[in-house]
Amino acid sequence: MRVLYLRTDFYGAQTDGGSFTMQKGILAGLRACGVDVVVVTSCPAPEHGDIPVHVIPYSRSMMNLPEVFSIAHNHRVLKEIAPLLKRYTPDVIYQRHSSHNITGAMIHRRYGVPYILQFDGSEVWMKTHWSQTYFPAMLANAERIALGCAALVTVVSEAMRRMATDAGADADRIVVVPNGVDIEQFSPKVRPHPLRQERGWNDAIVVGFVGTFDQWHGADVLAHALAIAAQRNPSLRALFVGDGAMHGAVMRIIDRAGMSDRVAFVGRVRHDHVPAYLAACDILAVPTVPNPDGTEFFGSPTKLFEYMAMGKAIIATPLGQVRTIIRDGETGLWCEAGDAASLAECIVALAANPALRQRLGQAALEEATKNHSWLARARTLIGAWENVLRSKSTL
Repeated sequence: MRVLYLRTDFYGAQTDGGSFTMQKGILAGLRACGVDVVVVTSCPAPEHGDIPVHVIPYSRSMMNLPEVFSIAHNHRVLKEIAPLLKRYTPDVIYQRHSSHNITGAMIHRRYGVPYILQFDGSEVWMKTHWSQTYFPAMLANAERIALGCAALVTVVSEAMRRMATDAGADADRIVVVPNGVDIEQFSPKVRPHPLRQERGWNDAIVVGFVGTFDQWHGADVLAHALAIAAQRNPSLRALFVGDGAMHGAVMRIIDRAGMSDRVAFVGRVRHDHVPAYLAACDILAVPTVPNPDGTEFFGSPTKLFEYMAMGKAIIATPLGQVRTIIRDGETGLWCEAGDAASLAECIVALAANPALRQRLGQAALEEATKNHSWLARARTLIGAWENVLRSKSTL
């Protein structure tokens, strides 16, 4: 099986974050299953080992009129991908959905190559609630075309399945492929980062967070919870890995609580450095908050699976898919979404009970190893595609 992975959104020089972790993970999983993979991207790609990567860059004027150039870029990709299609002859295109992106549909129509759409969320919804669009009708039309022409649509959660259906996808052609984890890279065997020794935290209980300080991640809720919990347990310390729009606000919460000397902000780090920071923690938090418009949380937090593979005690808000992954009292503890006092209560309880931390962490590790590796995700994707092929052969 030959797969051409196509990612044509504009992301500049950025090569880390959840979408890139998924990209690297699922492609590595496909390779491990014997699939021949080639990547076509429109920006510098993250490291993919020996997977061939071809770059079809955006116009240098992209940042001036991003939506206009996103629309025009469809035609540039269609033109420049032709020699690669002839040379590589892929069995299927695997395209990541993005704003005004109909490249997969155009390739399918001109060259007859079927495609799988990796639908990580409705661009219409995200532009409406998190950003803006100057061409809403064109954006919605592009999304309907991308979904309607795909032979298979992958989503990361059941909530996103419903979002894809509402956006125009055929429910019978949607398969849920959640995010996952590299269980070799994220492991209890990882040597901890020396941060604890450097800061004199050897006897402290360290609460960790990895993620974007933005939207639904809840870093501010964790900061408020730490201020509450530290009043009951002065040995608590915290480590924040990541950056984002709310980074300054989170730091101000910590500063006002008089905890600046007990909280480390290390900023954005390379993904392969993240395991060492997680290994330096005792408790890991997924303080997800609800969508601002009251709609169902549709994400599949990559950090959740990475936390589990580290064998650490996890506190999470049971929104959407998180509720099905973390079982309260078995593979982690639940706290109320957006409720700093509830999160603080869980932190204090785990800080005081090393046996509970050990039990929850071990159960989470076993679950991650058995069910949530990228290899398992790749097998789900391949199985779904084989079902599509079988259904077509019977027509």
